[in-house]
Amino acid sequence: MSKLNRAINVALTTLALSGAANGQTKKEVRSIDDLPQFSYPIKGTVADVLSSPPASFEATVSQMRVDIDRVLNDYDIHDSATLRGLLQAKLGAQIASGKEDKAALATIEQLRSHQDKEEARLIAGLAPQAFLEARMADGTSPGTCPKSFESIYAKKLDALPWATVGVAETRLKGLAQVANNNFVIGMTAQDIEPTLDRSHTLSSLPAWQLMAARTNMDVIVPCRTQIVAATDSYIHHSAVQKADIWSARDAVLQQDAKLTPMPVAIWDSGFDASLFPGQLLLSKDNKQLMGPAYDIDYRPTHEPLAPLSAQDKAVYSKIVADSNGISDLQTGIDSPAAAAFRQQASAMSPAQMKDFMQAYSSLESYMHGTHVAGIAASGNPAIRLVNARITYDTRPVPAPPTDEELKRNVAAYRDTVAWFRAHHIRVVNMSWWSRPSSYEDLLEKNGIGKTPDERKALARHYFNMERDGLYAALKSAPDILFVTIAGNNNSDNAFEETIPSSFKLPNLLVVGAVDQAGQQTNFTSTGQNIGVYADGYEVESVVPGGAKVHMSGTSMAAPEVTNLAAKLLAIDPKLTPEQLIAVITRTADPGESPTIRRINPKLAVSSIVTPGGGDTSSH
Repeated sequence: MSKLNRAINVALTTLALSGAANGQTKKEVRSIDDLPQFSYPIKGTVADVLSSPPASFEATVSQMRVDIDRVLNDYDIHDSATLRGLLQAKLGAQIASGKEDKAALATIEQLRSHQDKEEARLIAGLAPQAFLEARMADGTSPGTCPKSFESIYAKKLDALPWATVGVAETRLKGLAQVANNNFVIGMTAQDIEPTLDRSHTLSSLPAWQLMAARTNMDVIVPCRTQIVAATDSYIHHSAVQKADIWSARDAVLQQDAKLTPMPVAIWDSGFDASLFPGQLLLSKDNKQLMGPAYDIDYRPTHEPLAPLSAQDKAVYSKIVADSNGISDLQTGIDSPAAAAFRQQASAMSPAQMKDFMQAYSSLESYMHGTHVAGIAASGNPAIRLVNARITYDTRPVPAPPTDEELKRNVAAYRDTVAWFRAHHIRVVNMSWWSRPSSYEDLLEKNGIGKTPDERKALARHYFNMERDGLYAALKSAPDILFVTIAGNNNSDNAFEETIPSSFKLPNLLVVGAVDQAGQQTNFTSTGQNIGVYADGYEVESVVPGGAKVHMSGTSMAAPEVTNLAAKLLAIDPKLTPEQLIAVITRTADPGESPTIRRINPKLAVSSIVTPGGGDTSSH
């Protein structure tokens, strides 16, 4: 799933348990592997299910509901994100039935009790709650918005502190503006339809996603005009511009300072080297030094960027423009670009929305490495960038994993890190992740595995191969600082066993994302081994060809830390990875809680004494 798709699904869901059965001891669930697996036959397409009448939808999800209640009752789940997913699915079915409004309100309260972030605790289920209260007061028919919804929703909004929920509410307003039936169906179909087309069954996670999406069809779509109107009023009466803490913390190294050229690798989808003159690592004969590169099958290649198909080339400039419109829409900025994308999205059929999201996902990956490199290189004339390319498989149905492919993958990890060591790379940015559920999804989309448990075991086999190979590769390079992302799933990276962010290594620094004011973003994943947080919200950087776009994600926060580490090393190249981490964490300051340590580049740089004794930073 692309970052955009994840962000929209999280946002629309936001807009949009106790006691074991029979006194039995609950089964402990401390990792994703401990959850039971289910499989459900599904008749029809995603559009058929989401658009079906209440009775038909109730019949489709009846067994899913039984299983969800059993999991909630019989399992002690030590992960808030998993509990939220179960409750969001349950809520979708309750609202769709039209007969369980009081029970649905209780589910919303449960959903809020499992929110780890204050912003989410305040606004989770706010629109569905207003919808249910209005429906109980007014009555309504499917596909219509209750008469009193807008006033109830506006009253709830007005009671919330702008400083906490303002950014989230403006983002939700922007998404509500495009949330018609075709939009919701197309967004959901991009993830689920390939599996349905092949097997006409869904396993637990996509089935729950389908159930949760029904809330958007029943609440957000019919009430989108009222949501926008109520939010506009809230913004007008309450909005205060959030302060930007990052400009005052910036540290720009000067060209004439006594700096040591510092090799830094961007281990990503590749980058456009023409955009970084004077900041590239060169060979002895003054040519750009290219790191290892691998194609979609983990076979060596020499291309700095994955080649684009003729179709992708044809739409690339438009996708770049759409990126800024989508970004503005997500932050509630009423720009011409946002207006253009709203108009475009409103005219799309579900199939067109699905195709657009596929093209966006593909080209977002293509742009990703260059965008990351631009963040890492900013304000540092001493950085010497190295391109180490991997290829993200963004096809609707990626190729299934095999032992041979995983062996090539592990060899690529080993050989890439060995290359880093041989060429004295000091910092490596890794804005990517993998986890067991990714393999389960691949197997399911390819129709491999007779049962969910069989897929789960096979996925674990493949994942263990990748995990062990990557861990060994990073551990083999103690003199290199690896900087990686926490993830964008608003979940615990240890519970989901996300790699490399769940690794604990002395030369690995995991980075979460905060916004322009230093507040934790709604998407950032969490975990005990997150070392620091950095700006990952609407960060501007370049993409291939030189255009500038804004992107959000922990993928943008990690290179902010890579940027800082490279500057510290340019000033004092003797710093070890452990010492770098100590400086970066020591000079960070707490955010909403002591565990949210926000980097302070200016303070970190000023704490390093140069050989000449001066401060090489300026602002």
